[in-house]
Amino acid sequence: MQSNVQTPALDKSRADLLEEIAGLPPSAFIPTAHAAAYLGSSPGVMLNWRSQRRGPRYHGKNDFIRYRISDLDLWMSSRAAEIRIDELSTTSLGGSRRDVIG
Repeated sequence: MQSNVQTPALDKSRADLLEEIAGLPPSAFIPTAHAAAYLGSSPGVMLNWRSQRRGPRYHGKNDFIRYRISDLDLWMSSRAAEIRIDELSTTSLGGSRRDVIG
């Protein structure tokens, strides 16, 4: 049996998704596709993070997952701190990240 349910958000561009949530308060809940656009990611990556219990906090389960905008902001700011610490540690080794990796 084939489902006729379509997910129109998957057909929208990142700009369209971001436009739809522009002006919402930080307490607003948004679906996965919009959250992925907000983070510059993809819905598939968001699903992967949820399955690994990583990524930003989410609410709901199964096909009804929502992200609070303030939780996305908090997660991004915490990641920015981790990235800065990582950059400092690789710089203290006397090279850039590229030098350390390859």
